[in-house]
Amino acid sequence: MKKIVLLISSCLILSSCSSYQPINSYIKEEVKKNKDNKIVSILYSNKPSSSIIPDIYNEKNFKTKIHYSKTFNQFDYEFLKKKSKYDTIVNFWTRKEQEKFGFDKLTDYSKTENYFESDVKHVFYRISNPFNLKKSKTTIFLICKYRGQRNNIETSVIISKKVKGKWEFVEKILSQSEN
Repeated sequence: MKKIVLLISSCLILSSCSSYQPINSYIKEEVKKNKDNKIVSILYSNKPSSSIIPDIYNEKNFKTKIHYSKTFNQFDYEFLKKKSKYDTIVNFWTRKEQEKFGFDKLTDYSKTENYFESDVKHVFYRISNPFNLKKSKTTIFLICKYRGQRNNIETSVIISKKVKGKWEFVEKILSQSEN
């Protein structure tokens, strides 16, 4: 019985770790660029709600459709709407995940005032849980970047696809509400 419980729990841990691989593949490159430019990368511990992902993916709320998603399909859009509609539970990143992604620090949103007043350059990231899209066989997640001031925010949806066993960046859809 002990072996079965151990086997099940290790399978759950491995599957949850692998679900973050698309995020890990994308964000490690960003954090490396920041380090090369002497910018501190900080991950907010609280994950943003994924409820706006379908709107950005579909560009539903945008006045001008400057950027059309190359990967958009209606089936995935409907799936995203259903999955993210009731995303009201606040989830948190752990210190272990922060280190795995390569971030310099993990902090709570309410404890950032000192960073904004500092002379050191910082970029804060809020990253949602990923969604696996069935039809296009891609993974999608929300990323919010705060540079310097809290009102300098870039919100985008990142789409990645597994090609030959590795996660590759496919598309970044920038929220038009920030342009």
